[in-house]
Amino acid sequence: MAELPLEPMYAKAIIMSKEMDCISEILTIISMLSVENIFIFPQNKQAESKIAKERFSSVEGDHITLLNVYNTFMSIDSQMSKKDWCYSNFLNYRSLIKVKNIRDQLIDYCFDMKLISKSDIVVINNIELSQSDVINDSSIAEKVNHCLTLSFFMHSAIRHPSGYYVVKMANDQSQQAYIHPSSVLFGKKPSCIIFTEIVHTTRVYLRDVSVINIDWLIESSKHYFQVNVKSKASNNYNNNNNN
Repeated sequence: MAELPLEPMYAKAIIMSKEMDCISEILTIISMLSVENIFIFPQNKQAESKIAKERFSSVEGDHITLLNVYNTFMSIDSQMSKKDWCYSNFLNYRSLIKVKNIRDQLIDYCFDMKLISKSDIVVINNIELSQSDVINDSSIAEKVNHCLTLSFFMHSAIRHPSGYYVVKMANDQSQQAYIHPSSVLFGKKPSCIIFTEIVHTTRVYLRDVSVINIDWLIESSKHYFQVNVKSKASNNYNNNNNN
């Protein structure tokens, strides 16, 4: 993983994505996470910009939402059309161009590591161009979020019946946190999630959040979580359904 110039959990996601048959999607998502300010929310156009973001939103969470943005961006033919499209959808054109460059660099790193072959590169680039709309195939979203869970398990949280999320920290400590208002899952109540970042403001917030299956978490982190984590999450799920 040291050969990839990324945070360890990002590098692990890329390495695992090859065997989970979602390397193109993971390369895109990691590249998107490596760039700031993809979405633009002008002070005088808050409502319009939020509606624009909803066009790409996925019920699976923020990671698939980012994938939707990039795929649609790449489906547009000319650079001028891309700029106009970004302007209309309140997206940062320069940031998306940077994402494309990072993704290309990561493909080169993967080839140098012999993680992928030249024929794999052709397939990866073809997938990049063929996924020209929002992801409607739940099997793709499931593979992606499963792969991310196996890599991001230390950035996971389980919903408490009181409404906050419990994040397991080092030394067997835990922290209360909430889904960030910028997330497409804000206001939703998924039982178990992964996240990219913890933000400390008036509350502790989790950013870049996606819904995951508790079984994936158990699979990836038996040594990290208590054995009864599954029963706790199941209880939370049942409580949510009964409310």
